[in-house]
Amino acid sequence: MALGERFSSLIILTPDANLYLIHPFKTQIKVKRLNFADRAYFKEAVRTKKPVISDSFISAAGNPVVIIAVPVL
Repeated sequence: MALGERFSSLIILTPDANLYLIHPFKTQIKVKRLNFADRAYFKEAVRTKKPVISDSFISAAGNPVVIIAVPVL
């Protein structure tokens, strides 16, 4: 799975917001949070059933992050 130059990680959540997979795996083993249901981007994607782009923020690992939440309908 190639992410291309624009992305360093891909995160996949289950429909109930539990962590399913992070690519590359070396990133997944550093993650402490396993559920993201309380995050505004996840709530908005569930509510609208449309893709949501989060504001940028710094992850717990110190990396700049932008989340693109895309509901699977």
